[in-house]
Amino acid sequence: GPAPVPRGWAVALALGPVARPAGIAPAAMLRAVLLSGLCAGLAVALKLSNGPLAIWLPALWLLCAGRWQDRLLGVLVGSAGALSGFLLGYGYWGWLLWRHFGNPLFPFQDHWFEPLRGWLGWVG
Repeated sequence: GPAPVPRGWAVALALGPVARPAGIAPAAMLRAVLLSGLCAGLAVALKLSNGPLAIWLPALWLLCAGRWQDRLLGVLVGSAGALSGFLLGYGYWGWLLWRHFGNPLFPFQDHWFEPLRGWLGWVG
């Protein structure tokens, strides 16, 4: 399937700023981390079992050369990119699953959504 492609790019883009011992310009580092986050979010959207990638990638972003403020900003930018990539790749499908089944992850973790469906008066 297509899921390994964005996963591979997410890691490759994250390793670029880490591999430069002399450092990297903050704007270039943020651009690489943003693209890495977008690819990670898309990888998770294509295959939910890629979730650990999105969880561990911020630790890799912290290893980039530069000031700690720039690295923390990189984690925020990369995380926003991951969320955006996930929403772009999964948002519409998750919304359809919610409308039809009351669970955006259907058929997984249905027990998490039963109380919410009951509270909303979902009949079905």
